[in-house]
Amino acid sequence: MNSVNSFIISISESVGVEVERVNAILSDIGSFYKETKIKKHRRKGFRTIMIPSSDLKSIQRVIVNRYLRKIRTSSCATAYISGKSIVDNVLPHIKNKYFFHSDIHDFFDNIKEEIIFRSFRKEAVFEKLSDDDLMIVIHFLTYKGHCCQGAPSTPMVSNIVMKSFDKEMKRIYGKIENGKYTRYSDDITISSSSKIGVDIKEEVKILLKQFGFEMNDDKTFFSSEKGHNVVTGLSVNNKRYTVSKKWRKMLDSCLYHLLVKNDLKPYYKTKIVGMLNYLKMSQFNAYESLMIKYNTNICSIRGKVENNKEK
Repeated sequence: MNSVNSFIISISESVGVEVERVNAILSDIGSFYKETKIKKHRRKGFRTIMIPSSDLKSIQRVIVNRYLRKIRTSSCATAYISGKSIVDNVLPHIKNKYFFHSDIHDFFDNIKEEIIFRSFRKEAVFEKLSDDDLMIVIHFLTYKGHCCQGAPSTPMVSNIVMKSFDKEMKRIYGKIENGKYTRYSDDITISSSSKIGVDIKEEVKILLKQFGFEMNDDKTFFSSEKGHNVVTGLSVNNKRYTVSKKWRKMLDSCLYHLLVKNDLKPYYKTKIVGMLNYLKMSQFNAYESLMIKYNTNICSIRGKVENNKEK
């Protein structure tokens, strides 16, 4: 029995799915995804989400638990990590006055099998796997040769792939005074206690290209304490962070339309629980005030959303 067959059998046993079924998924993985689209918030167009079948999702979760959870991520990464949140993405920057913000264009779609292979090969958890077996792992985690939104493994894969990038960023932000760098998924933030030179944009752009990514110029900009600094949705000023008043007002309006008018738009019904959790972990006092104002709690709101999904 060759190593490839042995590896497939081990996956089959872990998932509780017949070997023939696992091989069928591997040989035609695209047919085990269902495409759905959700409207982008504040922007035109839709976001494509690829939903894996239950069997494929089970395989991906086995790989997550057997391998990916055992891999340490960069200390600069703050998304998709247990115990970390957007607050951890902001805290390193709150004492600084000058900021560089950027975004990676089509982040997940540009995480290709080739860079995943190179990244995984560096990790001790994969050292006993042959190259063929490692490619089987990667094939189960990708769609048409790249990561996709919707697979439970994609967030962890992205952080593993970006470990080397985060390390290389030290060369860039390490040159500026009190330089700090964090990455929340595809959102890049660099801050400094002194003005950041415009050449840093080109340096980050070049580094992104070396890793197969492109900078999103529309979401790349500089800011300072004299303006409105927002890091992953949190306003940073006077050495403290808050959720912006505009964002809190929008959330308040959503709660009013859900709980009082009972006419909240379907798009916000899919978002409101996540928005409340965001507020809860970043500014608990503001979250608590809203719960008191509407005499409710997040469990009741979740139930209300579920009961009205078809409206």
